[in-house]
Amino acid sequence: MRKSRTESISQFMRPIGTTWVPHFLDRHSHLKTKISKAIESARVRDVTREQVLKFNSEFRRVIHENNIKLQNIYNADETGSCSLF
Repeated sequence: MRKSRTESISQFMRPIGTTWVPHFLDRHSHLKTKISKAIESARVRDVTREQVLKFNSEFRRVIHENNIKLQNIYNADETGSCSLF
């Protein structure tokens, strides 16, 4: 969100303060938050570097082959949470 509001990539951006999120949510009461669940340590422990690299390679290939724009990519996890990349 912040990058889209800056005039140039090289423009300095101050770090977001600790009260920014609560104040943002107060200003936009229609937005709701959901606490996500932590991934089980076994799932994290069992993932290998090779698996991650293979996934990323395949992911980029599909994006390129289908000419998918980054603003059209969303992430949805098992809990039903969805976020924009």
